Amino acid sequence: MVIDDESIILQLISDTLELLGYNDSLAETGSQGLELYKKHHSEIDLVILDLDLPDINGDLILQKLRKIKPQQKVLVASGYELNQKKNSSKKSR
Repeated sequence: MVIDDESIILQLISDTLELLGYNDSLAETGSQGLELYKKHHSEIDLVILDLDLPDINGDLILQKLRKIKPQQKVLVASGYELNQKKNSSKKSR
């Protein structure tokens, strides 16, 4: 299962997983991902979770997934750069 609000990321991961022979479930919001997970958690081997989602914080989603299935494997990811705060404070020239 992939939970990410960026459609291009969802498609890229989905295409890759399908090429490798995996079935996938895709969710563009945290709430959509939680609903899908509740219905299909017994069929899900891995969740790829974006931490920065617009509707629900990724940390909270992770907690909820683990309450449903404590042994769930989760790959947590984010698109932030290490120096993003430093770079965002610089003025454009």
